[in-house]
Amino acid sequence: MAGNSRPKKKYRPKVARNPIAAFRVLNRSHVDACVLRDYDVALDEGQQRDISIGYGIAIDRMSKGVGSQDDLGTVAFMCNVALVLCERDFGEQYFDEVKLAQHALWRADQRHKAGKSLAFDAVGLQAIRRVYALHTAQIEAAGQGHLLAAGQEVNRRRLAGEMFLPEHASQIAA
Repeated sequence: MAGNSRPKKKYRPKVARNPIAAFRVLNRSHVDACVLRDYDVALDEGQQRDISIGYGIAIDRMSKGVGSQDDLGTVAFMCNVALVLCERDFGEQYFDEVKLAQHALWRADQRHKAGKSLAFDAVGLQAIRRVYALHTAQIEAAGQGHLLAAGQEVNRRRLAGEMFLPEHASQIAA
């Protein structure tokens, strides 16, 4: 018996059959390479403006009392990134200001849980606006890699339960 006459081919695992998934993998590695190359290069004015507009809209909605949990999460992420950047020597003297803003987020979350609108009190709004100004200055000074690393650190701490987000509001120390 001669068996199968087809020659054996070397095993080659197939890459993603989905072209969109393959593009995402390729694009992610390209973005990572660009960020590593431009680690200390600051964001351009358009990128800084877009980030500031996103946070500004969330703060404005919360100040008017029409905020949502998404707005609270957006402002919390901004405060957490500002906190991590303060720890990494981008405005370390403002560390206590960021903590006051996190307390304001906690109070707003407690207010919402009590059945009231999701909004800041007057003192909390002032603290949030100061951190917004600090964060705007930080994104002007920090490089792209610093900002990306700070965002990743916030996500790591959030998953570990170390940062303030609405679902971790009880962890803010007095």
